[in-house]
Amino acid sequence: MYKLVLFDLDGTLADTDLLIVEGFLHFFRKYKNEKVSLDLLASFSGPSLKDSMNKYFPAYNSEELIQEFKGYTWPMYDTFISLYEGMNIVLKALKEKDIKVGIITSKMRIATEKTMIQLAIDEYIDYVISLEDVSVPKPNPEGVYKALEYFQISKCDTLFVGDAISDLLAATNASIDCCLVSWNLRGRHSNVSPKYYVNNYQELMEVILNGK
Repeated sequence: MYKLVLFDLDGTLADTDLLIVEGFLHFFRKYKNEKVSLDLLASFSGPSLKDSMNKYFPAYNSEELIQEFKGYTWPMYDTFISLYEGMNIVLKALKEKDIKVGIITSKMRIATEKTMIQLAIDEYIDYVISLEDVSVPKPNPEGVYKALEYFQISKCDTLFVGDAISDLLAATNASIDCCLVSWNLRGRHSNVSPKYYVNNYQELMEVILNGK
């Protein structure tokens, strides 16, 4: 059984796909006036907003775009995000078993806290590392190292649960086990081999309680 579980937020615990798709669809229409595929829109769940803005809208000031994106999507939180099926059951079970829970996300802190409160999961989370808490976001392992230092739990007793390649790389770079989930728009990544790949919350519970 793992003693510490570190979760990614968007695409892992929180289904924010609709919010992210709607936000970037608006930006591509406004700043590029071009069609964009659903696959590309779905891929924006994971990287930081700054990285995405710099990559796809390099002619504009990324900080100004980030503020605009936040303002555009903020009213959508109440209707466009939800908790993935069964994740409330998982978090409650981990709390009852005294398994520590952290979140490591490339989301900004104000949006992270709003998401947690909106989904009523803040009471289950022991520690949060958001974008502002690290000098370099995932796949850099800095956030994982900060969590390990905070909890004082060994690497061999720690599991990182995410959905993106950056989550897998952050875990791998920190030498901890990784479990990727396949329940979002992106599904499974065909070119990677994490220690675990799960399709539903029951499989995730099995990994946490009986893995290693």
